Amino acid sequence: MPILAADLGGTTMKVGLVEKGYLLETTTLPAAPAQGLAHSLERLAGAFHEICARLGLTICNCQGVGLALACHVDGPNCRVIRSVKGKYEDAATVNLAGWARDRLGLKLTLETDSRAALLGEWRYGAGRGCDNLVMVTLGTAIGVAVLMQGTLLRGAHHQAGRGGHFIVNPGGRTCNCGGRGCVTAEASTWALPRLARDHPGFSASGLALEPMLNYEAVFRLARRGDTVAQAISERSLDVWSAMVVSLIHLSDPERVILGGGILHSADMIIPHIQKRLEEWAWKPLGAVRIMLAHHLQFAALLGVSSLVEQNVAVL
Repeated sequence: MPILAADLGGTTMKVGLVEKGYLLETTTLPAAPAQGLAHSLERLAGAFHEICARLGLTICNCQGVGLALACHVDGPNCRVIRSVKGKYEDAATVNLAGWARDRLGLKLTLETDSRAALLGEWRYGAGRGCDNLVMVTLGTAIGVAVLMQGTLLRGAHHQAGRGGHFIVNPGGRTCNCGGRGCVTAEASTWALPRLARDHPGFSASGLALEPMLNYEAVFRLARRGDTVAQAISERSLDVWSAMVVSLIHLSDPERVILGGGILHSADMIIPHIQKRLEEWAWKPLGAVRIMLAHHLQFAALLGVSSLVEQNVAVL
């Protein structure tokens, strides 16, 4: 039986029907994190019904629902602990299991979007065959998950591996987590408009003419020789590299997998990080391989569906 899966991020809401690691049907909707999780769940229920109908199915034909969420999540107990400012701020007050039961008639499995993406790549993508992995998702924010000896790293408070909030610039820019100088505050899509506009040469840069300030525009203009775009891209690449090196020193992985929308410019990102890794990392037993995710868009759907299968198997 297929599984309903959704990945609620800061920019998009990805919805899919998955069976045994195969995406049977998907759709992508604009996310509205500022409007709260309760609002998004109603849209999500409609999207679930729509993708089932495309295949001549109903919700009753599904064995469960998996939700990957961009919040601080206690996955095993199916609850949201907290969210960051401006992103599904009501999430900790929403009875997600009750919503899935009452609205869909299904049991819910919950996980953070970053851990779900890592599971998807481990089982069905770039991490297959390895039990020690790090996955970094470069997008609206910076998501990180760690797999050690085949087990997701969670920690005492379910916040282990939060590399997006490693401090790389003490006293730097304010992050939406309340800290300063975090990777997310210094180099993420969320922070980029402010980073660009604060650059002294911004008004003369091609970035000032872009209708949407994102890393696609930064890397495109950097290739064309725009000096402001080049400065921002170089700084961002070094921030991400510093985070990856710290994650390697922390967890000793076999591979580091990079995913997320920013990786559409992988040809500029991966070689830079690999070069910095060779320069900065302590690696007495050899270099760690940096790899592009096989499922840039839907890894979290595959990962959270695998958790649903696991939960069904132990019932």
